[in-house]
Amino acid sequence: MIVTALSSNLVEPRDVRNVTAMVFTDGIHPHHKIMDLIKASGVPVMLVNQDSFSVATKINKSIFKLRAEESDKIKQSQDLIEEYVDVDGICELL
Repeated sequence: MIVTALSSNLVEPRDVRNVTAMVFTDGIHPHHKIMDLIKASGVPVMLVNQDSFSVATKINKSIFKLRAEESDKIKQSQDLIEEYVDVDGICELL
């Protein structure tokens, strides 16, 4: 399922995304070859120890949408990520 989901991201232009992120739950770490495909696709990945239902519930409660024309929201989101997310730390874990 992972390879199928990522396949369109590997062949479509970067601005056309069918998969925008992946979350692996229950402490499951994909095989290193699958992780290589994920990295090549540019899809952000999060690995968590919580169960799928708990994670899906948390995501559902926190989802917000950004549209390309909402430049103020996009800038605010970028600023928040820059301030609060350890992007380098996340990348090192991949």
